[in-house]
Amino acid sequence: MNPEEIKIQDYNYKLPEEKIAKFPLKSRDESKMLISWGNKIEQGTIKDFPAWLSKIKNYHIILNDTKVINARLIFTRGIDVQPFEIFYLNPVVGSVEEAMSSKKSIETWCKVRNSKKWKDNINLVNHQLTAQKIERVNDKFKILFTWNNNFTWSEILEKHGQLPLPPYMKRQVDNSDSDRYQTVFAKKEGSVAAPTAGLHLTSKILDEISTNGGDINYLQLHIGAGTFQPVSENYLGKHIMHSEEVSISIKTINNLMDDFDNIAIGTTAARALESLYWIALELFNNNTKLNHVNQWAPYKKYKSYLSRSEALSLIKEYAISRGDKEIKFNTSLLIVPGYKFRLTDVLMTNFHQPKSTLLLLIAAAVGDRWKEIYNYALSMDFRFLSYGDACLLKIRN
Repeated sequence: MNPEEIKIQDYNYKLPEEKIAKFPLKSRDESKMLISWGNKIEQGTIKDFPAWLSKIKNYHIILNDTKVINARLIFTRGIDVQPFEIFYLNPVVGSVEEAMSSKKSIETWCKVRNSKKWKDNINLVNHQLTAQKIERVNDKFKILFTWNNNFTWSEILEKHGQLPLPPYMKRQVDNSDSDRYQTVFAKKEGSVAAPTAGLHLTSKILDEISTNGGDINYLQLHIGAGTFQPVSENYLGKHIMHSEEVSISIKTINNLMDDFDNIAIGTTAARALESLYWIALELFNNNTKLNHVNQWAPYKKYKSYLSRSEALSLIKEYAISRGDKEIKFNTSLLIVPGYKFRLTDVLMTNFHQPKSTLLLLIAAAVGDRWKEIYNYALSMDFRFLSYGDACLLKIRN
């Protein structure tokens, strides 16, 4: 099937409000885990995850160690007037890392609530932070933030921003979210949403995996607000996939060059891994500079294809020739039914929204069984979305 002709209505299901997890469980590893291995569906908990990995002789765990930033900025307009809410997305120019270390000013892309009330000639002021509207492009605004102290943009967000919980939680941030909406291994600031599958893992579980011989590797995909946005078009060909920044160290790439199975913790880790293959293929076929993976890259025909080890070797050699210690690029990769996974063998993930690109990725991983899996989860009272339960999926290719 031409992926552009996929009807998004075919990837819809009824998600009752009460199935959406509004708060995390008391302990991360108490979440339930659905296991789809072959044609069987089983049920366990996250504490069982290391034991399930014993079914795989040799494996790598791939974690996205991005860190969620306080991306929601509130600019008040008086006691009885609804405030402006500015949701920081990403810098206009430069990398996420460069943006976080900016001082005095930064030009950004944002979404704005109550934007019609924001007159063009009025600058918003929140304490010592000023927001100036530059222009609107579709549903986003280019905004110049300025401040008169020596704080970095990272420190400004930490001081003045709020944690960006997904809107479907329909509640205010509370004290527990600052800890529980971050993974225990979060390190690199830049995401405006959490890599939710990683929220289940504890330091104890990761230590147990390492003790049992699992090889743990890290990469970064800084998650944008578009990740969890449902597809609004009837046909997938009209959907414009958001772009996100990826960074993968040469050390991680080198570790993945053996014939071990790759277990991606979360759809973002899987998309980052898979994007790496298409970067390598463009480099091999067209000698194209590493910079961006188009959403339709996997669905066009190439003169030649590469094995997993060939793709990773090519990327490694390219980086070494440039003196780079990591590969950085942006990806808009769209993984949909019909996609062949190149670098991912097993996926741990949460249960995703109807008619979302994340659900399409699950359907690509397990085929039409996604319906059986989701029906099972709904009937067995699994908790859905960001603070919900997990599933462990053996990918079919």
